[in-house]
Parts: sequence; structure tokens; C-alpha cells
Amino acid sequence: MWTKHFKKLNCILVLSSLFSSQAYARDWLAKQMFSINPQLEIQGPVQGTVSAKQYKTQVLRIILEEAHEQAREYLQVGDFDGYWGFIIAAMTVPLHEGANIHFRKVDNDGTKCQERSNSGSIFSSSTRYSNVFTRVFKQGSIEALPDCDQLSSQEYLYQLLHGHDGSDVGIMQVNLYWHERNFLASGYWKNVRSTIRYGLELVKKGYNGIYRNSSNYSCVYSNGALDYDKVIRGSWAGVYNSGNLSASCRFANPSSDWARNDINFKNSLEKIKSLDDASSRSSHYSVNDTEDELLGSIISHYKNKIQSAAVLTDYIINHRVSGTDTTQPRLDSTRDEPVVLDQDPIVPEPVVRPPVITAPRNEFNPIRLYQVTATTLNFRDGPSTRFNDCGNLPKNTEVIVKAVQGDWLEIVEDEVLAYYYEEGNKCEGETRFAHKNYLIDKGPLFDDPEVVEADPTPAAAVVVTPTPAPREEPSQPAQNETRIQGRALGWAKVREDRPSGYTMAPSTGQVIGPAGQELIISEVVWNSSNSTHPWYKIESPVKGWVYGQYVDITED
Repeated sequence: MWTKHFKKLNCILVLSSLFSSQAYARDWLAKQMFSINPQLEIQGPVQGTVSAKQYKTQVLRIILEEAHEQAREYLQVGDFDGYWGFIIAAMTVPLHEGANIHFRKVDNDGTKCQERSNSGSIFSSSTRYSNVFTRVFKQGSIEALPDCDQLSSQEYLYQLLHGHDGSDVGIMQVNLYWHERNFLASGYWKNVRSTIRYGLELVKKGYNGIYRNSSNYSCVYSNGALDYDKVIRGSWAGVYNSGNLSASCRFANPSSDWARNDINFKNSLEKIKSLDDASSRSSHYSVNDTEDELLGSIISHYKNKIQSAAVLTDYIINHRVSGTDTTQPRLDSTRDEPVVLDQDPIVPEPVVRPPVITAPRNEFNPIRLYQVTATTLNFRDGPSTRFNDCGNLPKNTEVIVKAVQGDWLEIVEDEVLAYYYEEGNKCEGETRFAHKNYLIDKGPLFDDPEVVEADPTPAAAVVVTPTPAPREEPSQPAQNETRIQGRALGWAKVREDRPSGYTMAPSTGQVIGPAGQELIISEVVWNSSNSTHPWYKIESPVKGWVYGQYVDITED
């Protein structure tokens, strides 16, 4: 990306087209890899650590999540053609640039580490590239790309893809010279998601530049109508590959010095467009079953101009793929002795999620009750798919909502979430959000403790005369009259029964609280062996079941 060298052949595309010759492909790939210091932490999918199908699924998941975030502005104005056009562009560029490869793990057999790559001699004819390479990869207390002789004792290698002349790196083939400060120095190259996000932001600049001013670009029209294939081709030829929006129509000039590059990109686009055919997916883009079906639907939506994005938004919100953002184990972590460095090691740059909260937050007064309509509803710790997916609730679960922020509803912490969000699945913060498309509004929750106003006039005490139990026959065992004294730890709704499996029982309309209220408990039941708290059957001052997180036992 953005290299001034004349390239008649896009080498990475050639690599991706040679996978039918496995031996040749492996040899070719070995020549286009930097070998990474085993002390360095890297994040995201690594080819060779999982099955090929799972790896491709993980990468696809990241591409679709990041592409959706870039394209959601089109959905906000109902522009589905623009939305699907960008999704297709976002799938095409990483396939074309890096064959969807960023990191890989290989056996260190003595041939995989390329001295010309790790020493920087690949840049012998270019001082500006060798200077960037030295500053980014060869300096610091942890040398990111040590010379190969320093890696000879390693059993395995982590490797980073580079272009044929070393000037471009990673799945998006980001150019070293033109993106030193914003991409390399920031450490984004150490994270697959950050690399994809960075590249797609550049794709978006080119795509938006053409799409919003299409009347200035005659090359993107066919028979008087906007041709989205050409918009996609222009978005790559211009800002992404040339670094200049004015070069967007370069692909339409067969005499251009870059004509071969543009034809290669068109071939990659055609490969993506062929994925509505199951046999083509099996040959070119084999992923897990859910994603396989999704790929076919995405291409169908693009080709047929379907005015809906639900197939992708539903997938992003309600499905997950494990391992997409995994921090890979350091390859030196199994050594008997710790690594001693002359200086303190560089702490890997955290992945900074750019702010996505643009919609104002509006609180409900009174707060409202919603019911889950999706089969399984995922929750996040922020109002966007970029935030952590930290749990899910089954269909028909009722939740309390206190605010709305754009398309996302902010959920009140109560015993429902406490039960389903045990310690291993907690969100980072205390707030949780769910997408409004998968919840139905059931109206104000007037009996909820957060909206019940205290009556300044004390209510008259209600005297309850217990009905004497019938006298039992001597031959029958006496009933268990054990009662436990406890107190409320906060407000919580009272349920008609404890949950059955993952189905929460209806609310009685009563609550316990505030904190400190005395309770009489008649039964304690653990719903499962791995639950953090039991359920308590309350006898006084109300009757029903309450989750144990909101109850403290004070006396047996």
C-alpha cells in the first residue's frame, strides 16, 4: 500500500492464487516472512495454531465486525447499497493484499527464518526503508525482529507477513515508509484487529471520497447508473494503493503503468463475489458452518441489492467466534529461567478502541421492562459491537432498562443479570448494553425499586395471625420448622419460584430492600454446582424467591 515502486505484478495476490501447488506456496511464503522475537506479545489469530478453517473464520469475524463499524453510517440513513458495497470492499482488500494472513506459527527447521528479511538487507537499495526498519524493528529493549542466529534455539517461530521487497507488512500490506508514525510506531502491527481496522479506515477514505462525490468520477458508472464494483475498484486504486484520491479512476485506463495491479484486484473482487456459490466457498474461503452460510447471504445481498442488513447485524450481535482477539503465548515462556534483559522490557501497546459513543444518552423515567426476543441475546460493556461481548440471555428473559443510547439499551443490574453473569463472564464495567432490535418494550416498570417513591406517611402495621398447623399423628415425622434470619443487601425483585434451568420464573411484583431490611428465609437451594450463589425462599416481609447475591445470612 502506498509504495512508489513500479510493480507489474502484485506478489501477494500471486501467492494466494498458488495455493493449489502447496509445496511451491510454502516455499514462496517462507521468503515473505519476518521472524518475531519470542519475547514479544502478539494478539489475534495466528495461522498454524488452529485448523485452517477456524483460522479463516476468526479472521473473517474481525473483518466483518470492523467493516460494519466503518459502514454503519450508511445504515443510519437507510443506504443499504452503500453499506453492502463497503462490506464487499472490506472483504476483498485483505484477501487481495495478504491472502488473509498476518501472523503464522511454524517449526523452526533452520530454513524458515530469512536472514535477508530479519537483518534488513532486503532494503539494501533504499535508505529510507532501511531507516524505518531499524527504528521500528531493531531498536528498543526488545528487538522485535532479531537476526536469525539469535532465534536458532527456538523450537517454533512466530512470523509476520511482508511484501516481496519488504516495504509492506501484514494482512493489509501497510507500507513501512508512509505509515511509520501512525501504524508501526503505535504498535498496531502486533495486533491483527488493529491492523485490519487501520487498513479499513484507509479503504473507507477512498470509498467515501468516490461515493459521496460520484458525479465527479465518470469511471464508476455503467449505463448511467452507479456501478458498485467500480466504486470498490476505485477505492482501492486511489487512496489505498496510490495514496491519492485523484488516482481513483486509474483502474479504467488499460495503458496505466498500474493496469496489471488493478486487474489483479478485480480478480480478487470477482473471487469474493463468487462466494454465493457453495462450491466456490469450499474452494476459496472455507470457514465454519455458520460463517459459510453467512458468506453466501452477504454476497446475495450485495448482488441483488437487498434493502436489509439484518443478516449481518444479527450475526455480529448474537454470535461469537472464540480466539479472535487472543493474546498468543510468548514462545520463550517455557524456559526454566526468566529472560534477563539489559533494560526493562517494553510493555506491549494496549489496543485502544476509538470512541464510538456518538449518540446522546437518554434516561427513561420511569425505567422500563423489556423482554428478549432473540433466541440468544448477547450483552456488551458499551453501546457498540466494538465493546466486549461478555455474556448472553435466553429468549423471553425480562430485563430492566434505564436508558437508551442510539440503538443500544442500558440494562439495570439486578438478580437476572447477576444469575446469568457469574464471575467468569462479567463485563469490564458495571454497565451492560443490548441492541434494541432484539428486545421488546413491555412498558414502565412501576413496581421496580428504582422508581418506587417512599411514602412519607408510615403505613399502618399489618398484623398477621398465623393459622395453626393441624395436629399431626404421632406416626408422622414432625414438619421442619427451621427458619433462617437474614437481611437484604440491596433492592431485588422477588420471583414466584427459583429458575428452572436457564428459565427465570416470573416476578411476584414485590421487592426486597433497601439494604439492611430484615428477612425470614425458609429454604436455601443451589440451582447448579457451579453457581456463585444459592436462591433463597423468603417468608417475610414478602413471599417468594430471591437470588443469593442480594441476601446476607445473619443467623442460622
